[in-house]
Amino acid sequence: MLTNRYLEAVDHCYGALDRPDGLQEFGAYLGAVVGADAGDIVSEWKCRPAIRTYSSFGFDPDLRIAYDDDFLGDNPWFDNLARQKMGCFHTDAVDPPDYRNSVYFNEWVRPQGPDRTIGAVLQNDMEKHTWVGFVRAAGRQDFDGETGFLNALLPHIRRVVTSQIRIDEAEAKISGMNALMDRMDAPAFILDSAGKVDFVNDAGHRFLSEGRGLHLSKTGHLRIYGSRANAQLNHQIHAAINIMAAPDILSDEPVTFELSAGESAAINILPLRGSSLFAGTSARVAVIVTELDKIGPLDIRAYAEIFGLTGTETQLAHWIGQGRSLTDFAANTGIAVSTARWHLRNLETKTETTRIEELVALIQNSRCLLR
Repeated sequence: MLTNRYLEAVDHCYGALDRPDGLQEFGAYLGAVVGADAGDIVSEWKCRPAIRTYSSFGFDPDLRIAYDDDFLGDNPWFDNLARQKMGCFHTDAVDPPDYRNSVYFNEWVRPQGPDRTIGAVLQNDMEKHTWVGFVRAAGRQDFDGETGFLNALLPHIRRVVTSQIRIDEAEAKISGMNALMDRMDAPAFILDSAGKVDFVNDAGHRFLSEGRGLHLSKTGHLRIYGSRANAQLNHQIHAAINIMAAPDILSDEPVTFELSAGESAAINILPLRGSSLFAGTSARVAVIVTELDKIGPLDIRAYAEIFGLTGTETQLAHWIGQGRSLTDFAANTGIAVSTARWHLRNLETKTETTRIEELVALIQNSRCLLR
């Protein structure tokens, strides 16, 4: 009986998060338990042509490609499933009368042989929808006794798939930030929520190898030669990590220190938790080193990418970063001052600043040159 396999199935479900192909294996395992010939766990994005298959077994690989070309975003099976009661599996008994006359059924489903279906919605919001579904070949009996077993598992399946989606999104955002940092001419480091270095760009590796006053400790933390500057650096890093809890403790002033060649450098610490690249991830911090004799003209593109600024917000950040007024910006761009203030509020929200003076300091204290 399926009820005797419930705890085993729950273990397989949560164990999927510990393995690289865990959800693929879990989908195939669960399909075998309920006697399915094929099945999948899939997310489709609504506003862009994108699909993420977490698990798929038993379907024709060539027809899967055809699905992406012809039916992505227009799947009548899911559209009908999404209209049913949430929180439970539904069989083909709820299919509308015209479903088997649809192009989707006759060009994608029928050629593969499945005739009996059971599925459930895992997620359905403005951005994407996610489902789990299983099918049996024509001539086999309906899914019936398996419904109760699958309904009992559904909360666990939803929790695990949702967790995997968040993990994938966080990893993609972190990869995007790393790629951005690698384009910088300035030495740049990304620290995790414990203050340990998680990523170093090419310029940072060169800077560390030259032994010019900044180095990595055995525990993976950034250190400066000189106790006073080192204490200031540690304070600023931990303040940036905790900025969401105590936003007033982060200083706008960079940490300055002497290089081994007798020159000076400044370190700017930028909290990244509010950045669009890091939404939903734990606190992270960017540390950027600027050699004071190599400061070039302000290039705002780095801020636009780090904080996810729109075109107008980028223009406004560049404008006020040069010390110009909001009123002049409105006049120069032909918009109302009230509209300019609205853009400024959005800019302050994305950069986690509360006053225009803080925003100007954030921009001017980190002049990072992009390749």
